[in-house]
Amino acid sequence: MQKKTNIKTILFLAEYPDANSIKEGMSQRIHAIDRQFGDFERIYLQVSHRLFTKKQVTRLSASSIQYKCNVFLHFFFIMRLLADSGIVYFHSIQNVLPVLPCLRFAKRNKWILDIHGVVPEEHQLAGAVLKSKFYNLAERFVITRLHLAISVTNAMTRHFQKKYPGLQTAFVTYPILPSNLASASPQDFPIEKSPVRIIYSGNLQVWQNIPEMIRLIKRNSSEQYEYTILTGQPAEMRAALGNEGLEDAANIEVKSVAPEELAEYYEAAHFGFVLRDDITVNRVACPTKIVEYMNFGIIPIVKSPAIGDFLELGYDYVTSEQFDNARLEGRKSLKNAHIIEQWQADSRSLNIREIIVAK
Repeated sequence: MQKKTNIKTILFLAEYPDANSIKEGMSQRIHAIDRQFGDFERIYLQVSHRLFTKKQVTRLSASSIQYKCNVFLHFFFIMRLLADSGIVYFHSIQNVLPVLPCLRFAKRNKWILDIHGVVPEEHQLAGAVLKSKFYNLAERFVITRLHLAISVTNAMTRHFQKKYPGLQTAFVTYPILPSNLASASPQDFPIEKSPVRIIYSGNLQVWQNIPEMIRLIKRNSSEQYEYTILTGQPAEMRAALGNEGLEDAANIEVKSVAPEELAEYYEAAHFGFVLRDDITVNRVACPTKIVEYMNFGIIPIVKSPAIGDFLELGYDYVTSEQFDNARLEGRKSLKNAHIIEQWQADSRSLNIREIIVAK
């Protein structure tokens, strides 16, 4: 007799977060979804083409376990997990590609894809053309076979519907919100209009356009502006400022602070740099940093306002050109704070587990 699928078992294609990764956006999403399936037996499966020549097994809790497997050496074990699980939940296309050889032969139960980001386009942007092609292959295979796709923005849903004309897959939008997002009431902040406080919180990844940000600061070095740069790479940031002759600027402060200290700086800031290029990767994204800024009524200074769903939601922003050509006054945006407040309320009311089980 054929073994029946266990409808109370969910297989997550992902590595369960540890203490080192829990602050990352994907890890926070994995943890948030895991909490919604507390009454299920939860299996986490991380698959590699090269690693895990010996199967690794870690008991996470009484009802959850992590397997790390090699797709070739443990092919039949992976096939059994896929067959026995009532729900198969992929966290990102990144976790579809390694298991693709198994998926071509697997029994299709409820397959769920939590998209997280546009992985092929991200690799194309990074110059990894071959990887981009492989991820496109995995995406094309799985996207039409899904029970449900979960996007972080409506813009991301539209991207997939445009990329795959006639796509019949059901989508739901579920933003990734920082788990430590503090409750904020910008109308209660004792904000002084002068000096104008401008913040950057983040590191020096290429997509942050740090050289462009520093040149923008240099062109707007008036004493009316105070710049605070919070980064985990203070030495590298100071060196970048030094390249533009700003290493000793009296109105620029560079420091590294603990996550629990960020709220103090966000409460005091009027504007914040989010200089993302106008490309697909950014147009469909939901950057954690802009969410944190807006939560505290901070007005983003942007290179392009087309970031995720924020433009259609009517958020307050200032373009880099406007910053160059106007004299900014210190103020908070209640509109931005209310957008994030509504997002938080909508996210709390959205029960992904209920949607998946009921469909």
